[in-house]
Amino acid sequence: MAEPTCTTEAPHTIGKTYATLTGVLVDDGGHACVYRFWYMDSKRIRYTWPEGREILTWQTTPWQSAGAPGSTFSAVITVPRPHNSYDYFAQVANEDGQDNGLTLHFWFRWKSPPHDGSPFLTHNVTIVGPWDTWVITMHTDISCRLTLHVDNNVPFRKTGEHFKRGVVYMHTPLTFFTPKWALEQQETGDSLVHTFLWSCKTPYGRYTIQATGTVDGRLSPSKSPFFYFACKPAPPPVETSDQCTRDFSEGGYCQWWNANSQTFCPDHDYTLIGISLRLMQNDILRKGPYRVYVRRRTGDCWASPVLWTTFEWAQSLPPPHSRAWTYYPVSGVPVTAGVTYDIAIVCQPGWTYWNGSEWKPGDQYMGIKYWRAGLPDCYPRGTGWYNCNFRDSSGSWRDKGDDINFICWQQPA
Repeated sequence: MAEPTCTTEAPHTIGKTYATLTGVLVDDGGHACVYRFWYMDSKRIRYTWPEGREILTWQTTPWQSAGAPGSTFSAVITVPRPHNSYDYFAQVANEDGQDNGLTLHFWFRWKSPPHDGSPFLTHNVTIVGPWDTWVITMHTDISCRLTLHVDNNVPFRKTGEHFKRGVVYMHTPLTFFTPKWALEQQETGDSLVHTFLWSCKTPYGRYTIQATGTVDGRLSPSKSPFFYFACKPAPPPVETSDQCTRDFSEGGYCQWWNANSQTFCPDHDYTLIGISLRLMQNDILRKGPYRVYVRRRTGDCWASPVLWTTFEWAQSLPPPHSRAWTYYPVSGVPVTAGVTYDIAIVCQPGWTYWNGSEWKPGDQYMGIKYWRAGLPDCYPRGTGWYNCNFRDSSGSWRDKGDDINFICWQQPA
């Protein structure tokens, strides 16, 4: 037996002072389940710095018996402030534990301005997917074509005042929402079901979504309520055995005419998603660009195939003599057991130095330094820290040294 799972869906109905909160029981875990909803007036939220928002008051609906897996459950809430917005999420429980659905956010709708198209109502919203890619599905009561607007800021409302001869004679609600992204539905033409694909821009992103639409190509007067959801955090990367963390001394310079390279040979297949290096600035009065590469090692140091690279600035590295690690996200590079790869660090032209009054061009001063481990080598699968002199016409790797401090990170299972 196991804990149950559920999802939170958009309210099926939204009246003037009430809403029907909805969820789906995904799996009952082999036991009878009960459900309830947590909801809160979104205006009763206090923002603190730097911790973020602190929720003050949640309310719950009574526990009720849930049906079979795949069934929909709901509860009606009545609200004292119909013009406010609300957060809510579904919760299910059995004798082994409980589960919460995503938190959604909705507004009680105001009267829509007149338009040519027939009005539509978004009555069901589901948001599913892994941490970085989401499938958002909306249902409407009539066929229409939707555009989904997404922003990582929460919309807010205020009352607009209309003046006549200096006296307020009417108030109208104003909504402030300036979405950064607009997603078009995957379906062609008008439809009852609308699917959108969305990639979270940050691992801990919180997003607000709202749909606008057309019916027969004409702008519809209806807008869906605002809905709120948070991306689940990315699973942490897993440390691999391809690493050297014992430091012995500061190494030499990484310069554009010397391709410094630490090789590694995996003992199992995995997907490389990150590299940690102990690099540092050589001098805070020098700054410039550098690149980090992941390559498959060949005999010619100039011709090793590049599997991944990133362009960085030395002034963002830790200060001289620091033992701090710098993490570089890698875009999912598959590596194979028994194959030799290298992590190459090469400074790029464009360095400057401070002469006491201004920054002057000075590629001759370029260079960043690294921490290395002394002999015996701490990385067992037999390579080390090499460099390739770009002025050497042979193009071969030479001058094997000690292991640089590095850690390879793999995709979690």
